[in-house]
Amino acid sequence: MTYCATFGRQYPIYAPEHVKQLANEVGMTELSGIDVDAAKQILRDFIFVVGNTDVVGTLDGGASVAGQAQIAEPVLDRVLPGWQVNLRRPGSLNRWSQHTEACHRAIAQLANEERLRRILGDSGPKINAGTLHPWIWDAARSLWQSGHYRQAVAQAAIRVNAELQDKIGRRDISEADLFIQAFSNDAPKEGAPRLRHIGDIDSRTDQSLRRGTRAFADGCYAAIRNPISHEAGDLSEPEALENLAAFSILARWVERAVIVTVDQTRSIHT
Repeated sequence: MTYCATFGRQYPIYAPEHVKQLANEVGMTELSGIDVDAAKQILRDFIFVVGNTDVVGTLDGGASVAGQAQIAEPVLDRVLPGWQVNLRRPGSLNRWSQHTEACHRAIAQLANEERLRRILGDSGPKINAGTLHPWIWDAARSLWQSGHYRQAVAQAAIRVNAELQDKIGRRDISEADLFIQAFSNDAPKEGAPRLRHIGDIDSRTDQSLRRGTRAFADGCYAAIRNPISHEAGDLSEPEALENLAAFSILARWVERAVIVTVDQTRSIHT
């Protein structure tokens, strides 16, 4: 491996044979929609600030490294998910060495994304966690970015459950049972409203959708949520992302569903 010097520091230049190792260490991500040039400039600005920082920690112009890090970190989170865990440098005397290495890697990733995709395989569509339902990513983001994938999925499951409880005003049931009752084909009762996908309580299509929702929710909480809560170890990033996507489907169904109450049912039949 060869190195280049930047502001008196040595950073590696990755040869093609090291590309796959780099991707495995920090993970590939979907970069569609990102302004590559702007992202690279933000990362270069951080490297520049670090390289020109005096012992006090600020430039003459007053721009602090910490302030520039606040701008660079969201870019790093998008380009190199898990970088704070995978590039950790215990015992380093330079508190910004991890950030600086991540910036160099991210710039290389952005500059060579298309070539890396060809080298590393399938260039088919990828799931971008940021495009999942907002309930899911809001609940999972902080844990996901620190590499705690199992806990991130667990929080997403909890969030979907809480949103459904709020929507139908019930705290006495939860998770799979909550979905089974909320999307039941039975008529609503006092204190037990129902949800309908398209609002027509007599529609065969809606009945089919409700049956599928009940079964899917039962599977998500029985096969994803429960094992995550009771088993040790962590999930791989791809598996965790698939789990988040499953709960994202549930979240969209819950958000779009129409509430049917006893009063509404009475008005229809009077």
